[in-house]
Amino acid sequence: MSDYFPQEVLADILLRLPTKTIGLCSCVCKSWHSAITNPTFVHNHFTQTQNDNDRRRLFLLRHFPETHNRERYSLHSDNYAFDKVQDLDFPLQSFNRHFRIVGSCNGVLCLSDDTTVITANFVLWNPSIRKYISLPRPLVSCSSHGLFTFALGFGFDSLSCDYKVVMLAYLKTKYGFYSSRRPTVNVYSLNTNSWRDVSATALSYRVVEFLWTQVFMNGAVHWIASTHDIGLKLERFNKSPFGNLILRFDLAHEVFDKMSLPESLVSSTQYELSITVLGERLSVVQFHRRSYHACSIWMMEEYGVAESWTKWLEIGLMYEIPDRRRLVTSQNLGKVLGLRENGQLVLEMNDGRVLFYHPVTQMVKNVGIHGLEDSFYFDSFVESLVLLGKGAENLKRECIQSNKRRRCC
Repeated sequence: MSDYFPQEVLADILLRLPTKTIGLCSCVCKSWHSAITNPTFVHNHFTQTQNDNDRRRLFLLRHFPETHNRERYSLHSDNYAFDKVQDLDFPLQSFNRHFRIVGSCNGVLCLSDDTTVITANFVLWNPSIRKYISLPRPLVSCSSHGLFTFALGFGFDSLSCDYKVVMLAYLKTKYGFYSSRRPTVNVYSLNTNSWRDVSATALSYRVVEFLWTQVFMNGAVHWIASTHDIGLKLERFNKSPFGNLILRFDLAHEVFDKMSLPESLVSSTQYELSITVLGERLSVVQFHRRSYHACSIWMMEEYGVAESWTKWLEIGLMYEIPDRRRLVTSQNLGKVLGLRENGQLVLEMNDGRVLFYHPVTQMVKNVGIHGLEDSFYFDSFVESLVLLGKGAENLKRECIQSNKRRRCC
């Protein structure tokens, strides 16, 4: 069939099809597979989908019901009722408690099954085309380096059109503590499907293990880090000075640099800080565990300009609808998950509920979604063809059935 259409006409026709249909079309013949998996076509498809409001305004939510020992993923519309669009079938099951979503980028999610470093397993998953890749083991391992703790980052390198995962591994010292002076850095490349070492000789900052959050924006991964040498403090039993900052890793050039935090956050407890993106702005949430204020949210109005940090919101006591007698306090707020287009914040509570909070009215809405504590992930989601032609063949059965009805070109 492709012999009757110029390649540019065929590409234009394919771009107008639903993502799942395009995935099936890649199984029709070699020429169609080559055209659809071409990086230019994948990029053009994502750009077109991203600009289509009807396909772009979906949100991804993950939760774990207590009656099942596996993840649940679903897409929702960003309307008043937060209507579910569809459930997503994740093909893997955690060896530990559950998978953690490191981050999402261009329709691809990076997941980490990392309750323990010994059984840590990393996966890239595109739910739109039902494809996933289990990453090979990093170069740092318990067998080669001993016990270690780590933080991860995930994003897209636009210069090489490559998706990358970066690991900061903090090794154990001879005193039995984790050194914070210089991590071992491994970077995974999807293009090569392999890990390699990256120099971190000038890196003397520590990302808190197991509590780290990461943000990918402007071509770089961001973490909350500290200059405080935790290992050294424990070894010497002294109170060494420290300061918090944002550690930044440029994925294209694979170099580290740093960004300043608001002055009031520099000396705060690092465990109370979380980095995120709210309203397309780099943001930091400071949780107040011992006060009547649940948290403070700071936004960087102009990216990279330290003077543009602004305290956007301070959440205090919140009343829940419809039972206005029930207070939401700093003691039961677990995490700020995201910001909806209508201005509502999405909150995860310590009791496993998801709530919507409106900063103007200071009222809270319970959306009836429950799960395990610290198991939620919320972000905008756009369908893409990334990973098509790679990884596990989740579409194989559908492709075989489709080919029975078609003749190869």
